[in-house]
Amino acid sequence: MKPMAEPATVAGIGEFGLIERIAGIISKNPDPEGVVVGIGDDAAALEFPPQSLVLATTDIMIENVHFQLGAQTPRDLGRRVMVINVSDIAAMGGLPRYALLSLGLTPDIPVSFIEEFYAGVGVEAKLFGFGVVGGNIARSPERLILDVTMLGMVEPARVVRRSGARPGDQIMVTGNLGSSAAGLAIILDHLHDRLPHEVVQYLKAAHNLPRPRVAEGRLLAESGCCTAMIDISDGLASDLNHICEQSQVGAVIFESALPIADATRALAGAVQKPVSEYALFGGEEYELLFTVRPGCAESLALALRGATGILATTIGEVLPAELGMRVEREDGHRFDLPPRGFDHLMSASQ
Repeated sequence: MKPMAEPATVAGIGEFGLIERIAGIISKNPDPEGVVVGIGDDAAALEFPPQSLVLATTDIMIENVHFQLGAQTPRDLGRRVMVINVSDIAAMGGLPRYALLSLGLTPDIPVSFIEEFYAGVGVEAKLFGFGVVGGNIARSPERLILDVTMLGMVEPARVVRRSGARPGDQIMVTGNLGSSAAGLAIILDHLHDRLPHEVVQYLKAAHNLPRPRVAEGRLLAESGCCTAMIDISDGLASDLNHICEQSQVGAVIFESALPIADATRALAGAVQKPVSEYALFGGEEYELLFTVRPGCAESLALALRGATGILATTIGEVLPAELGMRVEREDGHRFDLPPRGFDHLMSASQ
């Protein structure tokens, strides 16, 4: 007698069969220190180090709104959904500790997709030392939904908020700007044939697998020089506006100082679009945008480069609030910088 074929979809294996598969994958990564009760009970029981603050963040990703199936592998999608939340912890100078992951699944999703997805989740958990300690599974009639809650920790004296920037502070950013938006343009507009293969691969990787700046955020928090910080999820202009509003300040960005990869410049040239559009308004970078006290920028950039290998660039200056947000072109002319970026509620209708 031939053995029965294994159910190929989540509907075929059922909720409890799928949970058993997922638990088996997660168990390959041992729980970090502090997990008293993990997956398998009504709730997780977790310990945090004494004299630490608990950081909590949550993010939801919806198919055809935040990602498209087929544009990246299930493993890369699993990594990316965790990166988004790890980055929020990093932006406050913290360390990720525990994650809860809930899924809304359409019945026809292959079991193999979910297994690969959780393998990707496990890659990020191992890289950044957090544990997946719970979650939920529900039926979604039309599209895949991914919902993550991340808990982290930070010492009270080291937490960095959006509200500490002051006029005269310098504005800095880690890494390059615009590459993720350029990668998304390649995917959505099918530009693969208009650019060299290495350019396409670089930009798609920048979009599909951004890197959260945990070590960099910790160093900045420990330096005592960082006055405000945010991760660039909705675009430089939009997220800088959050710092300006919370700190009640203005800002000027020097367009010629924006760190932009050659691949992003190549894409902008191919589609005849100003490259600064990608750098200023493209989202999903997950680089750190931060302000530092006068005189700290050079030493901080050297420290970051030495400790992590990541470039940190001074791109502007904090101004008094009444001057608003401005961008300065290479010829010295200044123009208003609109706080334009990705808006989760408005973008679908624009």
